[in-house]
Amino acid sequence: MSDDNYLDQFIGQNDLPADDAKVFPAWVSNKNNSLKAFEAIDSFRKQKKRFIRSHSLKSQYKKKSDYQITKAEVARMVGINPQPLFGSAGYSNALTVHLNEVNQKLEDAKNNRLSKVRNGLNTRRKGELVKELQDKTKEVERCAQMNIDEVVKRSIAHLPLDVKRKLKLDV
Repeated sequence: MSDDNYLDQFIGQNDLPADDAKVFPAWVSNKNNSLKAFEAIDSFRKQKKRFIRSHSLKSQYKKKSDYQITKAEVARMVGINPQPLFGSAGYSNALTVHLNEVNQKLEDAKNNRLSKVRNGLNTRRKGELVKELQDKTKEVERCAQMNIDEVVKRSIAHLPLDVKRKLKLDV
């Protein structure tokens, strides 16, 4: 008895989900533009999520069109005017609700991205980092100079008396 036959006893061929089959809402049909509009919204959603993931500063969200999907964008991608797509077709209400839900999820993702407390050097401005580096460099140089002075004083203190006299150091 092979493994395939064994599994077939429990799971029928029709019970397995198809890998390439997408699940669409009931209002989506390939007989009208609803399928194109649904796929356009999905495509824009992925694009806007990518934007949100790569931008973490509030100043980068000045234009709402960078992180929200507009009806005009969807209509442009489908190739018709926004009014018939979102206003007069039979699926318009469901499509508008779907677009609003996706936009709400994108808004929540943006707010979550901005609310995360970020630590580390990436969150600080270049000027601050340069100033801190210069201060730390000066402090290291000062400490190194103090260490050198202490080592020289300690070395002189441990020199034998006759060597100190020949070097004309105060005895």
